[in-house]
Amino acid sequence: MPITELITDPTSREPPFIQKVRLALQHLVDTNQIEPIMTDTTPRTRSSSFAAVVLDLAPGESASRVRKVDGTMSVERLTDELPELRQQMRNAIAPAVKRASEQTGRTYSVEVGEMIAPKGTLYLVAVVTRTDA
Repeated sequence: MPITELITDPTSREPPFIQKVRLALQHLVDTNQIEPIMTDTTPRTRSSSFAAVVLDLAPGESASRVRKVDGTMSVERLTDELPELRQQMRNAIAPAVKRASEQTGRTYSVEVGEMIAPKGTLYLVAVVTRTDA
């Protein structure tokens, strides 16, 4: 059955292409042409707030916040301001980490650093990782 012949549900929140892929896979499973590879077909939705993302982390999983550093900043000024910018980034994510830890009893690590993209753009990156098992 060609995927173009599959009928999608216009009331679904899933994009039509995803619906067609799901239907095609289900057809293959139903006709024993493929092993059931999708054990849970229920889409997992996540909140867009950073606090909710941190709260929803699985053990070993990370969430990040990234901020582009002003590209016109001189090297001297950057050297002076980078520690403060790192601290601002850490302070911005601290409430989400504290709230998640208090609500769940889980432990998290926070790392803040810099990343230089291939084109030379400098970014500050804060990574929160759930560290408990």
